[in-house]
Amino acid sequence: MKKLISAVLAVVLVLSLSVTAFATGGGHGGTICSEAKTFAFTKDYVDAEGDAAATFPAETLQFTVTAAQGNPDNTMITVADQSVDANPDEITVNVPSYTKVGKYNYTVTEVAGNTQGVTYSEVSFDVQVLVTYNAEHTALVATTSFTTEDGDGKLEGVTNIYDLGSLSVKKTVSGNLASRDKEFEVDVTFTAEEGKVVKSAITYVDGADTKTITAEAMADGTETVTITLKADETVTFSNIPAGITYAVAERDYTDGDVNSENGYDAPEYTNESGTIEAGTTAEAAINNNKGTTVDTGIGLDSLPYVVIMAVAVIGLATLIVRRRTGTEA
Repeated sequence: MKKLISAVLAVVLVLSLSVTAFATGGGHGGTICSEAKTFAFTKDYVDAEGDAAATFPAETLQFTVTAAQGNPDNTMITVADQSVDANPDEITVNVPSYTKVGKYNYTVTEVAGNTQGVTYSEVSFDVQVLVTYNAEHTALVATTSFTTEDGDGKLEGVTNIYDLGSLSVKKTVSGNLASRDKEFEVDVTFTAEEGKVVKSAITYVDGADTKTITAEAMADGTETVTITLKADETVTFSNIPAGITYAVAERDYTDGDVNSENGYDAPEYTNESGTIEAGTTAEAAINNNKGTTVDTGIGLDSLPYVVIMAVAVIGLATLIVRRRTGTEA
């Protein structure tokens, strides 16, 4: 009888342990919990007109998450820093495991960065995580939804504006001694706004070569490149982030007289400096004049006397004609 009772007690004990393990299973120290998951929303760059930006900056985006008051516990969703690799791109939201049923509400906001030309989104969106028991009441299930902060509807994505502009530098020459084949070297300097960082390449074609001003070259906020221009040639710089300032300065070609290779007047500039504006092309121009006066044999200082003499001759001729006409009559 004692052995029988002992056997029955052992079976009961084993069954009790099994039931307890089943009821509190699911990991996390034997506590029922939901499964961690992720979801993503779209992140893209457009220009001021709302069209897809011609290029995108190689930047890292950051977001803040704020939990609403009244959440069942301190469990938080997270949004990891996201390096931009494409346009559009996806931002991943990490949803942790939850151990309590209830509604968890959060607000996600993008952190404004310092990339030159980018206007960061000020749109915040709400994320709600609803944690419930499954049908068998043996596990927790988390479902997520996210909407605009004003509740107007589901948020499809967050958009940043990336404004770009261009700069053209044109060369003209004037004067009867100016060479149309001479190459002039021109320094073009780009400078970012204080506290801003350039994170995409500026491109241009100089002669037959396509060149770039890389983001690394602009790391200290400024960069100068030298281009060469002949008469009526233009070099255009593209994909310049809006807000960058430019300055154009030609090398000195005034030394020497008119018989030398140089001997040009001081250059005449048009828009030699300015700020790049979104969707526009700034136009800078440089004119070099080199000329001399051609000797026609009549000095301008004696011209008044020549005119007086001519008037006198005409008057004398008129008087003679009148006298002859009177004599014949």
